[in-house]
Amino acid sequence: MSFFDYLEKLRELPESTRQKILLLSSIALTLFITVAWFSSFRLEPLQGGEDIKREETQASQPLNFFESVRGVVSDVAHGFGVIRNRVKSEFEKL
Repeated sequence: MSFFDYLEKLRELPESTRQKILLLSSIALTLFITVAWFSSFRLEPLQGGEDIKREETQASQPLNFFESVRGVVSDVAHGFGVIRNRVKSEFEKL
């Protein structure tokens, strides 16, 4: 099946189904681009107010793409965990 055949099949679907497919594919593409963008750089934290000094060998080696993506995903997951714990503690106070 070619791409154009697939488009013709999509055009035959009801409007609401096409809108759902469009929304999900837009979200997936946006997430992919965002992860690729975040993996292109890594922010180093400050320790004691001083910049972390990298060794020359470490700075000259590019990060593996999949390691970068894994790092970004774990950072995002950690952020969601922090938010979840904060919301949970606020509801427990009520």
